[in-house]
Amino acid sequence: MSQKMRNIPDDFRDPSKLGLVLETLQNSVYQLNQEEIRAMFANLVANLADKRKNSTITPRYVYILSQLGYEDAVFLRELVHQNGESVLHARKAAINNNHIDKYISDYFLYFSGEKKVLSGFKPTINVLESLGIIKETDEKLEYGIEDDSIVEKLDEKAENDQDGTWLYRSISITSFGMDFLKYVVG
Repeated sequence: MSQKMRNIPDDFRDPSKLGLVLETLQNSVYQLNQEEIRAMFANLVANLADKRKNSTITPRYVYILSQLGYEDAVFLRELVHQNGESVLHARKAAINNNHIDKYISDYFLYFSGEKKVLSGFKPTINVLESLGIIKETDEKLEYGIEDDSIVEKLDEKAENDQDGTWLYRSISITSFGMDFLKYVVG
């Protein structure tokens, strides 16, 4: 954190958000064992102290950051690495007469920018959506994934060779989320 503060030129240091800096520091002590989140707190403190960046940062940023766990931080880092590419939240379903008979897999995330598949982030998606950082579309039967390379990656990760259709929800970052990621994740 001290290195980030030293990188701010003296002309751009701004004490007007000192109260938020102190609140951020106070909340960070509960996350000292989480490197990923500690780095986010350091980014927020540095941006709060820099008058070129702090005009849009509100107490909500501190609150949200204090609510995040390790998995949430990892997911946010992955979102930043996507550079605007889509993220699909998919699960496989058995379809019968244009109706979902049953789901035959858990949810998986497909990051199209890095062509990476991850699992186990359903609670994280719920948390980040409730905090207003991301938005997820509704899952619909007509949203089946047709790209064979994506289906192959999902089947491989799911270890699932049952017949079915991968249905997906699209995850996007809200405008608030974009600002939050810019100042907190970097």
